[in-house]
Amino acid sequence: MGKTAKSARPAYAVCPRLERSGSTRAPKLFATEAEAKKFLQSEITAGSIEIEARDIGLTIEQVRARRAERRAQSRKDRRAATEKVKRGEIRPSDYPHHLRPIRNEDQGWQGPVPVVNITDYRGPKCNHTLRDFLPTEAVGQMPELKTDEEINRALEGRSADYTCCLGADWRFDELEANAWGRVGHQYQGRRYVSIGEIVVTAIHDLEAAFRMLHPDAPCRAVADFLRSWQVQQHISDFCSRLANSEKVEIVTGNRFDGAKEVERARVNLYRQLAAYAHELLDEDTLSSAADAMPETGVASPSAALNLGDQAPAEAGWGAVAISFLSDERVQIRSGGKTETRNYAELGFADGRNGTPNQAWLTLRVLAQERGMIRDGAKTGGEWPKVERRIQEIRKLLRKHFAIAADPLPFVAGTGYQASFQIFCAPSFES
Repeated sequence: MGKTAKSARPAYAVCPRLERSGSTRAPKLFATEAEAKKFLQSEITAGSIEIEARDIGLTIEQVRARRAERRAQSRKDRRAATEKVKRGEIRPSDYPHHLRPIRNEDQGWQGPVPVVNITDYRGPKCNHTLRDFLPTEAVGQMPELKTDEEINRALEGRSADYTCCLGADWRFDELEANAWGRVGHQYQGRRYVSIGEIVVTAIHDLEAAFRMLHPDAPCRAVADFLRSWQVQQHISDFCSRLANSEKVEIVTGNRFDGAKEVERARVNLYRQLAAYAHELLDEDTLSSAADAMPETGVASPSAALNLGDQAPAEAGWGAVAISFLSDERVQIRSGGKTETRNYAELGFADGRNGTPNQAWLTLRVLAQERGMIRDGAKTGGEWPKVERRIQEIRKLLRKHFAIAADPLPFVAGTGYQASFQIFCAPSFES
């Protein structure tokens, strides 16, 4: 586990890349995004000094001295090579490979992604099920998608990449153990018409175990659960065991074709889970809008409360909902209380003329895009400018709600994704 402050709850995770057989490594947790990124950019550490001393017959002190000498020489050689590049004596592409630092991100570590906790979610119970969305009787041999279709799915928010890491309160180990004992995971001796059917039945097991432990989870929680690193790791592990079982030969006729079919089923199941999560997030947004807005689309005066100092920081961003009533005014719900604010009251006024600044316009685009910004096209600016506006939004939202966690984390392969609910109310379009 990465280093975290004793009082700080892990907020970000760096996760090992998932291969076909999953990963034997566990995610590393960090208190801040900066710490997680620092780990990724850091050079890999040497192995155990005790083992090295034993293997080469030296004392620990001698091994430590040898390592220090190697590091010093490496720094010297890198400086010399860098100077040659600057002087034009060698091309950057000819920089000696043995001098290039090997960083943790080069060793299969990915991220960072936010660590989410089940207690951060608010909302009505999700009544949709994956079993209804993807019934086993509708599953056959899963086809491969073309590259251009993969790109379109990613741009639409249906990418199969994991988007978060589950915190301890999800009790995933307990949940996973329950799933392994269910019928879908005990496939030997049962009749199946395709490998895809076996894999989908197994994920139904995982959903059933999840609902047993978290029966009142809202749609957003279910969506994040299904897009988590832990769920994708479980699927990879299950598929690896399936590919090495006699069952694939029974279903497909031979092990080689069976293994390829298992891999197609694994990848396509990731895609189906991403598509289902996308639908759940749409449902969550609609439910929140209906719950947050009176019939007139305008907050009543009695609901206008000062939440800046009262928002429950311990509840996290999952308890916050922001809806745009007009170009310049929003309604905010947090901790069961409601207020309406304009851009200036939230600190988004341009100091030169008092009009809404670019950060406010970006926040409005975020609402129109249902909590996600994938590129700079719709915000009217280049990506570096978008990043600066996101930083300003983070600063002002943290100040207003007194919540330290990142309200707008960057999700690799997706873009900036709001940790709170944000949308446009019906009155915004009128």
